[in-house]
Amino acid sequence: MDTSPNTNDTERARDALFYIEPSCSRDEWVTIGMAAKSAGLSFDDFHDWSAKGENYKNQQDCRTVWRSFKESGGITPATLYDEAFRQGWKANGTARPKIANVSHAQRDPVKKPDNPAPKTWEMCIPAPPDNPYIIRKHGQPDGLRIYPDNAPPLIIKKQNVAGWLAVPAWSNGEVQTIQFIPPNGGEKLNHPGASFNDGFFSVGAIPNNDYADEIHINEGIGQAWAANQTTKAPAIVCFGEGRMQRVAKVLRAKYPNAKLVIVPDRGKEAAAAKIAAAVSGCYIEMPSDKPSNYDVNDYLLEFGDDALAGLLSKTKSPPPPHDETAFVNDGINYEEMPDYGESATQEPKAFKFIDAVELMNQTYEPDYLIEGLFERNTLGQFFGPTGHCKSFVVQDMCYCIAAGIDYHGLVTQQGNVAYVCGEGKEGLKRRLRALQIKYGEDIKGKLAISEQPGAFIDIGVTAEVAEAIKAIGNVILVVVDTYHRNMGGGNENSADDFAQVLRNIDTFLKPLGVTVATVHHSGHYDTDRSRGSSAIRAAMDFEYMISKNGEHVTMKATKIKDGPIPEPMLFKLVDVDLGISSKGYPITSAYLDYQGIAKKETSVSKPSRQDDAILTCLNEAIAEHGVTPTDEIRIKFGGFDSLEGKLQKIVHIDDWRRLAYRAITVDSDNPKGEQEARRQAFKRSREKLQKLNLVVIHGNYAWRIFSE
Repeated sequence: MDTSPNTNDTERARDALFYIEPSCSRDEWVTIGMAAKSAGLSFDDFHDWSAKGENYKNQQDCRTVWRSFKESGGITPATLYDEAFRQGWKANGTARPKIANVSHAQRDPVKKPDNPAPKTWEMCIPAPPDNPYIIRKHGQPDGLRIYPDNAPPLIIKKQNVAGWLAVPAWSNGEVQTIQFIPPNGGEKLNHPGASFNDGFFSVGAIPNNDYADEIHINEGIGQAWAANQTTKAPAIVCFGEGRMQRVAKVLRAKYPNAKLVIVPDRGKEAAAAKIAAAVSGCYIEMPSDKPSNYDVNDYLLEFGDDALAGLLSKTKSPPPPHDETAFVNDGINYEEMPDYGESATQEPKAFKFIDAVELMNQTYEPDYLIEGLFERNTLGQFFGPTGHCKSFVVQDMCYCIAAGIDYHGLVTQQGNVAYVCGEGKEGLKRRLRALQIKYGEDIKGKLAISEQPGAFIDIGVTAEVAEAIKAIGNVILVVVDTYHRNMGGGNENSADDFAQVLRNIDTFLKPLGVTVATVHHSGHYDTDRSRGSSAIRAAMDFEYMISKNGEHVTMKATKIKDGPIPEPMLFKLVDVDLGISSKGYPITSAYLDYQGIAKKETSVSKPSRQDDAILTCLNEAIAEHGVTPTDEIRIKFGGFDSLEGKLQKIVHIDDWRRLAYRAITVDSDNPKGEQEARRQAFKRSREKLQKLNLVVIHGNYAWRIFSE
């Protein structure tokens, strides 16, 4: 029986596809491609359509993405038609010509709203030279403005930008959009409802004719100020690394004879070389001993004009373009990655030795993901009792690495993060929103969450996880949360089972050049070590213990294989209001606020007979008077979902106190003194049980801590 798509249906789908604007985001491009394949279109259709877009890379890129589309991927032809209709397509039964022969006017698209940026720009006033941001960056106010206080409030991401520096993106004499910079630093915000298009800002005038001698292309205005101040040549603001290639191509088309110099931040030289190759330009390299994202403005402030002039004069020519038959994406050549196949076996490498003198003479520079905490291409774990904010700590790190921002004063290496989530996904949604409120950085496409747990004891599943990580691209950190939920049926107390997990990680994840960090539980009785086989800790390059006392969380290094032990870090949980649910319930979460170096903990003895009695009273109070924990407590402390069959309720401290006072024996003839002695005894025991990680007290409520 012929199951091929009907010819008319195929033509209709092709007509819809070629009506859609191909210059869209990569996520949208992939979704349209999946819908096109689901509708029965061919790779040639997808490639011909894609080739007309501004973001088109090459045929191999299209083919690799096309092959990744599964027939049962969940995207149907309806997605293709919905987008076509949204852009003004009319399903009249006749096929339109391909997009190359169809103008936007012929398409009769839905009229886009007017760009609001030019009107906003007209309301702005000239920027003064004493603007704090301009002073701090040693810049100039030329061509910049301020959004005035007396103008209608302009709210972006819940912030009023009145008094902020306004940097326009110009194209063909028109303001395309505006970037607003707060006076004292912080997140730069872009004008809502406007797009950069081909826009950029130039520090220093570019000649009006088609001739320009040398042009420096920078990410932001701070770098452009530094480059222009030093060289007097025009310095371009692209408003982000992701826009540098597009702006460079615009400049190359207008100034075919100019020397285009790509000026990247530290750690982005490889991307700069690719951009330079695409526009027949050149690029510079920042000093290798500087941290990630160190830029030419930092260099100017540290070393001065003459030193920066010398750095900018040392331009480099890019290597010749790669053969497009070798697919390269985000720095990883997937054609050269090992073939995992069904058996996932590889040819063993020849066994070799290296001379010790040769080895010790090789240069070594720590490649930290987070300065002083852990390096790239290592294996480590974060452990602690249930409900002690292990995931809070790790998710905070993930956000900072994905955004490329400091982790509480420690420099991070920016890269994408893959988070293999085995539990608590609903809480994770809210925690990420809380982190977004705290930091306000754009992490779209930089932090990916798995839709299901892994099973790292299974060689085939681990291979699939590796393929999914490669598809994300530029991943430098993989988090497995928790080890128990992602092990996949093995026994965490078995050294043999852990050895299998470790072999799979070494075979499939380590070749990707990533750090693998697991989140694990502490021992049932010994909370100062991770749970399970001692082989787990022995295999780690780094290990951190997470403990919680009330609203304070401590992260303490318990193992750093090669390097100094960092100081323990102290955090405080900060509640965050996320709004109101559709049923009128408050939605809350929390994030960690760094408090400084944690004080050295004093040793805590084991529970006394009286402590045990008071703990038993807590169990009885929960059984008699326990209530379901509030959403705030469940989100903030976690651990309740894994306590099925145990005392997962909470109880008011007064109910616990009444039972505890009966169990406390004191020696006093004075009734008033006897009551005070009971109060003090209950207080001491309660604090001790907290330090032993046996109970949690929050506000007026208390509950037990259990390991899984």
